[in-house]
Amino acid sequence: MTTPFRLRRWAFLFGMVAFWGSTTSAHAAGPLLITSTEADPATSTLYVYGENFGTLKPSVRFANFPIQPAKILTNNDTTISFIVPYGLLSTPGTYLLSVSAGPAPEQASALAVTVGIQGPKGDKGDKGDTGLMGPQGPKGEKGNTGETGPIGPKAIVQCAVTSGPTTPAGTWTYAACPAGWYAMGGACSQSGAATGPVQTILHEGAYGCYLISTSNGSVSPQARCCNIQ
Repeated sequence: MTTPFRLRRWAFLFGMVAFWGSTTSAHAAGPLLITSTEADPATSTLYVYGENFGTLKPSVRFANFPIQPAKILTNNDTTISFIVPYGLLSTPGTYLLSVSAGPAPEQASALAVTVGIQGPKGDKGDKGDTGLMGPQGPKGEKGNTGETGPIGPKAIVQCAVTSGPTTPAGTWTYAACPAGWYAMGGACSQSGAATGPVQTILHEGAYGCYLISTSNGSVSPQARCCNIQ
């Protein structure tokens, strides 16, 4: 290899390094970030503050309108100012601002910019009407039949008749069942010279009889009591 060829090769390598260095220096050192804005409606100028905008003119969009490079008044690594078109800074509203300094995701940032004085919070609106009922869903598949449960124990029922005391007309008398037994019904037996109308009452554990006081006879109750086990 001759000396002139080696010199040309080193000159080429130094040139590439210098090119890469100049390209890198044109971009920001970190992610691009918009931190705040300041509007001047009188001059239709918007000032954008942030970080890592770079030294070259970035790509700027406001309200989805691209800002022409000639409308970008100043730019450096932390500040950009440009003319907003169509008098938008004099029209209250919220507009999307985006700044891009390159193709990488970290070289772009966006911010919602509110223009004009924000009014007070309005009153809460009325509750809206109930929406229409949606269509009925399809019928589900029939489930499998469950298994038959075990047969329960057979109940044991015992019944007996108990008698109450005999009392004269005009007095209630009761035939009481043993504890834990239930009165299922009963009867009244009259005795004496004559019979008369009888009133009856059935309680959970007793059966009662009442012979009206105009009668001269007496009455005694019998209760049918049952025990279920």
